Amino acid sequence: MGRIAFWISYLFYTLPSDFKDNRRHIHIFKGKGKNIQSLAKIWIEQNGIKNISVSYNKGIPEKDLKIIIQLIDENWDDLNTQIDETFKGENISIIELKMK
Repeated sequence: MGRIAFWISYLFYTLPSDFKDNRRHIHIFKGKGKNIQSLAKIWIEQNGIKNISVSYNKGIPEKDLKIIIQLIDENWDDLNTQIDETFKGENISIIELKMK
């Protein structure tokens, strides 16, 4: 798993098998160690064009989910760079997402 970003206690990951998917997406996790849980999968593009939508949500409160979607939108270029570098096998620094 490649952790690419975080916001408060939510962790944004890309998974090694994700590069085969037809749409780029981010998994949202929360917790530490053995208690980490996958909470959501968010599509971030379709056919190379920004198109953010929730594939599934298993427990992120609606208020937080709206903020997460806004953070993805505002940091879209940086997140895509993080994903590209992760799939290339490069070491990356995890970024803290902030509202712009």
